Amino acid sequence: MQTFRKQNLNFLEILFTKYCLINDDYFGEWKKLIDAREEIAYMNPYQAIKAMQGVAKEKYHAMEHHYPKRMHMIDKYGYDPKQLHHLLRIDDFISRYIAGVPYEECMIPLRGEYLVNVKRGCHSLEEARFLADRSISNIDEKAKIFLEKVENKANPEMEELLDEVQYNIMKIAVKKELGYGEVERNNECSNRCTPEDV
Repeated sequence: MQTFRKQNLNFLEILFTKYCLINDDYFGEWKKLIDAREEIAYMNPYQAIKAMQGVAKEKYHAMEHHYPKRMHMIDKYGYDPKQLHHLLRIDDFISRYIAGVPYEECMIPLRGEYLVNVKRGCHSLEEARFLADRSISNIDEKAKIFLEKVENKANPEMEELLDEVQYNIMKIAVKKELGYGEVERNNECSNRCTPEDV
């Protein structure tokens, strides 16, 4: 639950996946989170924008960093196209999030085909540096303007929901561990489900 409170898009994405594998004992609690996923994703816009800005800076610095696992990309292109792809995606994402676009829609890039090509290394090093510099500047500017207008405060109803779900998950786990009878299950769905099932 703490990862959802951090509002990092890398963690929030799991609330929007079309695929899930759920232990039936916890299905009811997971369903509560799925039902409130948009509210959870917007529970603290200040924190969300700070997190996006942080991820963007990480991708910006990683673009030409010599990580051993990504050296083959640096050797081939002079930079890591995957990091540029992430940076451009966040630039788009942050604009749409600030505009109040549903989170699920924000996750689908407007320029998806172009971003796939970016990931495949369609830009020279010079072009990549230009695009990265422009994106990080855009992100910093949008974040600065937005953060001056909003308070760093989470939605209390969503805080309460996360606390309740965490408590219930722990309660179920302890009951199972101590062998206190059968755990109540919601059998609406098998272990494999999609949001449509939920």
